[in-house]
Amino acid sequence: MKLKEEESILRECSHRPKVNPISEMIVDYKRGEKAQKVETFLLGSLESKMENLNKAKKERLQQEMKECTFKPKVNEFLSEKKQRAPNIYHDLYNDYKTFEMKKEKLKATPSENFTFQPKINKTTNKIVQDFDFYQRLQIFEQMRRQKLQKSIFS
Repeated sequence: MKLKEEESILRECSHRPKVNPISEMIVDYKRGEKAQKVETFLLGSLESKMENLNKAKKERLQQEMKECTFKPKVNEFLSEKKQRAPNIYHDLYNDYKTFEMKKEKLKATPSENFTFQPKINKTTNKIVQDFDFYQRLQIFEQMRRQKLQKSIFS
């Protein structure tokens, strides 16, 4: 019995808003004979708008490129380098090798070209060779304190 009562109540209620007949005609015309859902229609219209937008962007870019008169000459070596896949480790290794070669070449050159020859204290040189950085800092700090004490008490 309840089911019959619900059906009778539902028949009395329209559950439909009153829509302007012109709006219904426009919707029917837009949907066409396909009678597709509103969601699919809206998605389709969105896709077509995006396609039109992309097309307009491409056309504008082509117009801008037509106005460009500068045509750079690209070095063939650089263009080949860009085309091949980059091997970073290989490049770094080659850079290291060239650096080492330059360093060896610099060591091999006679020192007569260099006018500055620093005089290194033998004690300082021994400290630098035998200890790491933090130990050297402590040693030099102790030496500084000793000099200060000598100068104060003298």
